[in-house]
Amino acid sequence: MWLAPVLFLHHWLATLLYSAVFFLYYERIIFTEEEFLAKKFGDAYQNWSAKTPLLFPLRWRWVKPELPFSWKTVLRREYHGLLELIVSMTAVEFITDFIVQQRVVFDLFWIVLCTAGVVFYLTIRAAAKWTTLLIVEGRS
Repeated sequence: MWLAPVLFLHHWLATLLYSAVFFLYYERIIFTEEEFLAKKFGDAYQNWSAKTPLLFPLRWRWVKPELPFSWKTVLRREYHGLLELIVSMTAVEFITDFIVQQRVVFDLFWIVLCTAGVVFYLTIRAAAKWTTLLIVEGRS
């Protein structure tokens, strides 16, 4: 999700540098998590990881999940990231407008989008914390 604001800059070097740093950073996270999971789950993890691709899914290895897709689960788990994406892209737009035009520019589209994002975030957060609307049976 952080690649979107970088792409928004329309600068190939920024995209290249971000991608390189991301993959170096992410490779370290993967290595650390794999060590932890191997210690915690032993052979069960080794068997699972032997048939699960590291980064990109393999279509011919796809197995239908036991539970159907759930928008409620997505909303409950991903509302933070959506707000982060909206706010970061709004900030990039604001900063680039300031740099290019040498003045503060308030673009109505970005103000409305950011406001709607915050309202959506607060609504979903309240629903997730204080109601059972986003709970799907069989999922954690």
